[in-house]
Amino acid sequence: MSVAMEPIRHISKIDRQLRVLSEVWEGKMDNQYLLRLTLMYQNHSMGRLDFTLNGYGEPDVASLAQNIQSNDYLMREIDDYLSGEIE
Repeated sequence: MSVAMEPIRHISKIDRQLRVLSEVWEGKMDNQYLLRLTLMYQNHSMGRLDFTLNGYGEPDVASLAQNIQSNDYLMREIDDYLSGEIE
């Protein structure tokens, strides 16, 4: 029997005013995680992006949550969201 992973929470400073709260939970399937990014500008919530990550190990999702600004795909999604391009 495996032990459930504690949720991962991390705040990344993207620029002087923008912060991203990353939260990761285990999904319902093996090697599935749920990543939620809460965007905060000047300490006010600007929105939320949710992603399902399949096939990742716990160390990978922990690293991802702690290094959002190093992930080109997530940074593009954040930029598109803030630009109003996401439906």
